[in-house]
Amino acid sequence: MSRFATTARRGRWSCALRLLAVALVLIVIDSGLALAVEEVAQIAAQPTSPADYLRAGLEAYRTGDVAVALRFLEKGRDEATPSAELLVALAALYMEQNRLAAAEETAHQALELDSTSAAAHVLLGDIYASMGWHQNALQSYTQALSLDPEQAHAWLQKGILLTAEHRYQEAGEALVKARDKLESPTEAFVALGRLRLAQLRHAEAAQFFEFALAQAPEHQVAQQLLVFSLLGAEKPDTAERACREFLARHPDSKELLLYLGEALEQQDRLQEAFAVYGRVLDRDAGSAPAHSRRGRLYCRFKQFEAAAMECRTALSLDPDDALAHAYLGIACAWLGQREEARAHALKAEAAGMRMNTVWEKLRE
Repeated sequence: MSRFATTARRGRWSCALRLLAVALVLIVIDSGLALAVEEVAQIAAQPTSPADYLRAGLEAYRTGDVAVALRFLEKGRDEATPSAELLVALAALYMEQNRLAAAEETAHQALELDSTSAAAHVLLGDIYASMGWHQNALQSYTQALSLDPEQAHAWLQKGILLTAEHRYQEAGEALVKARDKLESPTEAFVALGRLRLAQLRHAEAAQFFEFALAQAPEHQVAQQLLVFSLLGAEKPDTAERACREFLARHPDSKELLLYLGEALEQQDRLQEAFAVYGRVLDRDAGSAPAHSRRGRLYCRFKQFEAAAMECRTALSLDPDDALAHAYLGIACAWLGQREEARAHALKAEAAGMRMNTVWEKLRE
């Protein structure tokens, strides 16, 4: 039975990446619009042109007043003849507020005014990626890069989406370009690591996460994925050392505690692993992964009633927990509950886990 599943992100973006995209778009638009404070105040008091509304909106955004920024940009759209730049900025703010339909419509309006706006194509790609429309997003990023090959953000997101589409060679090429063009290559290294995880090349993935952490030592996603990669590379002692180092800085990280438990299990330090999963449940009694891992340990202890109880708890919290289905299937097989064992084993297999243990037991 495979203990590890690839954690390369697929589907919708995280909120952090969405906000990063918004910030990048606004920086691109704002690059030629720096104003003195007194000029900003004068324009904000009485804007007269699309550029005035755009400048006032961007200044409000810089000061953290998104509502005022939105009001200026919407007035610029409604009360003046808007520019493509203003509409891109407005679409970016709609995206930040998760108003994706409005963001998409506004980005299209920007492209109607200027079909050569690379920033508009990038933003439209970001919007489609947030919607889970990967092919549309890829088309938008490709169009943006045909207009401006220096769009590092477009290379990065194109590589991430190509990874999700299992187009690994193309993904690697895009991510290398992103790495070379980004001012800080941290996110490119993380994406390259995720690509290697998707290819089940765990040792190489670990190297990329180490590169990311050399750039940004407190990058918690890179920390977690480094430990995960080391576990997948069957280096549990190294994973344990890294995990304890990161936990010293982030003692409340449930994800790191779960990985510490995995590292201890790989070293057959089962009682220690059980105690670590208990620490997770002390912090969050609703942690399905901690319950399913305790169910796995109870199976290893041959305490199948307790295993079944833990796995049922995990499934009550997360009905799609593949590990809980797998070990509930095993527990039920040993308890003589054949139909339930078969049902859970099939669900675990559908999630990519090998369930030979159950089928062998049911043939007895």
